[in-house]
Amino acid sequence: MRPSGRVEETSSPAVSARERALARTLTRVNEFAQAHPDEFAHLQQWAATGHRFSESLLWAIAKGETLTERQLAAVRRAILVNRQYRERMNGLA
Repeated sequence: MRPSGRVEETSSPAVSARERALARTLTRVNEFAQAHPDEFAHLQQWAATGHRFSESLLWAIAKGETLTERQLAAVRRAILVNRQYRERMNGLA
């Protein structure tokens, strides 16, 4: 930081490499979100509450790994169970 309080702009190769890596990560995550919107929304919601399995799947997506059919099936089952639970709870109210 300069004495004036302004942050120096840098165009170092390390910064541009980080920016490219971030762009690739965002692209991978966006591609998954578009291909699997329900699953992605569920993973985000559950990861925000500290659900480790959801967190690990989101990290895998961000790193460029492809989720297996069994992993996707597990997420879909969780969505279904969650939906059924909410329906039962609404029926009791």
